[in-house]
Amino acid sequence: MLENAIRVLMIEDNPGDVALMKVMLAEAEGVRFNTESVARVSTGLERMAAEKFDAIYSGEKPFVSR
Repeated sequence: MLENAIRVLMIEDNPGDVALMKVMLAEAEGVRFNTESVARVSTGLERMAAEKFDAIYSGEKPFVSR
């Protein structure tokens, strides 16, 4: 793990979106990111319960009730 890096958990089931997000974060100047990605919300919740993250990204679309 990178020291002083911002820890980001990505909850995203599309590997292409995960790769794109990692590229975008790597291009940020003056800040480092340590990313972890999971494909399922349930797994993301387990990871959040087990470890501290500074930021959470979820590609899930919100459920809208009508």
